[in-house]
Amino acid sequence: VYGGGGGGGNSGYGGGYNGGRHPTPRVTIAQLSDNLLQFQQNVTLLQQLVDSMDRPGNAEALSQVDSQVAVVHDLSVRIGQQLTDQVAYIEQRPRDEASSLKVTHAKLGKDYNRVLQQFRVAEDMARQKQRAMGSKNRGAGTESGGRVVRDRAVVKQDERLRVQMQEQAINEAIVREREDEIREIHQNVTKVNEIFKDLAEIVNDQQEDINTVEAMIEKSHAHARSGLDQVEKANEHQQGCVVS
Repeated sequence: VYGGGGGGGNSGYGGGYNGGRHPTPRVTIAQLSDNLLQFQQNVTLLQQLVDSMDRPGNAEALSQVDSQVAVVHDLSVRIGQQLTDQVAYIEQRPRDEASSLKVTHAKLGKDYNRVLQQFRVAEDMARQKQRAMGSKNRGAGTESGGRVVRDRAVVKQDERLRVQMQEQAINEAIVREREDEIREIHQNVTKVNEIFKDLAEIVNDQQEDINTVEAMIEKSHAHARSGLDQVEKANEHQQGCVVS
């Protein structure tokens, strides 16, 4: 991962954490994204050079591999340090801004680790091809059968490395598919929650109407009772007048 110790030489990729001495990032998120794209492009170029190393008459690729490995290694260290600097910066931002930055940072970190793994596979393949080709050159005077065996071993190793890269791509596709499914479930849950809220508001509004109608019925009943009482009193008064 990009947070490991970085130092010089072959001690590792991605630089080391600076202990929070740089609360302000050296690059913006947009610049970091551009650097990752450059990292990916250079790793792709290295993979192409490595694939062409054992082709007859391709001495140019052999001379360029070491230089390209050095370029990609420097990029990996620099970007790893930039990602680490971003962590200290994000921790000091307001909560709402930090939440958004953390999501973006996690995506960039995942992309960085993916490309870094591709670089390590390509570098390992290059070293193995160099050793195999060196052994073949030292044994050029031996019989052709030995060369065929070594060539087949190199081809098999290439196939194993390609299979590893394909498996990695498949695993990443599965992870992305699961993320999409989780995101869709979250969206559906949010929609259902909104529907229940709407239903609750509708029921609340209808309850108010029901309460209004009930109050009107009670008032009407009271008015009717009062009117009936007045009619009965008037009737009694009229009957009293007739008798007298």
